[in-house]
Amino acid sequence: MSDQKILIIDDSPDVHELVQLGLMGEPVEFLSCYSGEAGATDYITKPFDSAELRAPVRASLHTKQLMDLLSQKAVQDAQAHRLESIGQLASGIAHELNTPAQYVGDNVRFLKAHCGSLLQVIKRDAARPNPSLTPQPWAERQAEVDATLKELDFAFLRDEIPLAISQSLEGIDCISSIVRAMKKFAYWRQ
Repeated sequence: MSDQKILIIDDSPDVHELVQLGLMGEPVEFLSCYSGEAGATDYITKPFDSAELRAPVRASLHTKQLMDLLSQKAVQDAQAHRLESIGQLASGIAHELNTPAQYVGDNVRFLKAHCGSLLQVIKRDAARPNPSLTPQPWAERQAEVDATLKELDFAFLRDEIPLAISQSLEGIDCISSIVRAMKKFAYWRQ
């Protein structure tokens, strides 16, 4: 290349398009339009008029704008896909947490309802006068105890209360396990 001049078509920071005028060997004279890193996209032989110069420059600028738009669209699509994946992950985790939380809640409500009636019986018995001061025949006392046990459905409660406590603890363990797994997943690089 013997004599080379660079003419800047647009020097704004977001568009870096150059038209390079040069002489490449004898007698071929050329004009090339560069589109970023893509390299030469068009050649015009000299002499040329201004309309002939503007057409490839406009085409090159238009190509760059389309490539930029396509690149932005690809970034937006990738971001949308990531957000969709995060949404599905969050939905799955919420579902996995909801199931054990639901049976912990159901069991605690059951315990609350029946422990209240057990406490009322204890309170009622505690309010009685001291049995050593006024002895009560065992037969009478046994009839009251049997009536209270029947009123409370004691056989059912005897089986269900330990089961409710056990299931609640199991649900809490399950929730803790899910939370630990989420932490491990979130901080996998550490």
